[in-house]
Parts: sequence; structure tokens; C-alpha cells
Amino acid sequence: MPVMILTTLQDANAHLGAHPMLGLALDFLRSLRGNESPGRIDLKGEQAFALLQTYGTKAWDADTKLEAHRRYTDLQFILRGRETLLWCPLHRLGQPCQPHDPQRDFALWKAAGSPSTPCKMNEGFIAVLGPCDAHAPALNWGETSEEVFKVVIKLECQG
Repeated sequence: MPVMILTTLQDANAHLGAHPMLGLALDFLRSLRGNESPGRIDLKGEQAFALLQTYGTKAWDADTKLEAHRRYTDLQFILRGRETLLWCPLHRLGQPCQPHDPQRDFALWKAAGSPSTPCKMNEGFIAVLGPCDAHAPALNWGETSEEVFKVVIKLECQG
């Protein structure tokens, strides 16, 4: 997958070629009713699984970190609520403040001073983030924290 995709569930089929399991992920998202409990749901074993999460967004500050993954592409879907997601192409960042941890599949960079772009995510919005996309999710839309019900689908990278 070459670069981040920001779209809505309604328009996401236009991007089916971005990942071989994107159709599976979108079908799962369309099946949700909004009353599911937080937790993990396997879609295709370790190749594709969903993490249903509820949380309050947090303020951006000097400790905000961008993360990036190698093994999985993240599909982040806002089922309820809204948040800001910072995004930055990995090649525009310097050395990570925490090197890649293969067990947890992420590396971290300080967001402060990075050339990141804030992406406003409403209900129904999807961000598809590949290995070249550093991101900091769960940030406040405005000045105050808001409750969010998000689904993060992990799609194993191909090749």
C-alpha cells in the first residue's frame, strides 16, 4: 500500500485494490450495529482481526507520539464520536524515539516538531495506514475530550 487513504465507509469500495483483504474488512464494518462490546474479533486469524475500542480522546502535547507498524496495515474506523489523527509520511521523520518492537509491531516518533498533518475523523470515516504512514490517533477534535467508539482492523501486509 503506497500511502494513507482517508475516506468514508460509504466511499471505501473505490480503494479495494489497496490491500487484498480490504473487502473483508469493509464487509465486517458494514455488519456492525454499534452495540458490540470492546475486544478482539478474528476475521481471518492473525492475517486480519478487529480491535473494538472505546476511549476518551486526549490533548496534543509534548509527549504525543506518532507510531508506525511493519507487519500490519491499520484500518481505523470511527463508529461513534470524532477525533483528530495526526499523519506523517515515514520518510519525513528522523530517527524514532523508540525503535521498532517486533513483538508489539510499532516504532514511535515524537510528534512535536514533526511535519505531521491533522486529519479530522467523524463518524463513518476510515483511515487506512500502511507501513509508510506514521500516525497519532485518539487526539481531541477541539479543546475537550470526547468519547469515541473505534474499530481498528489489522490487515497483515502482503509480500
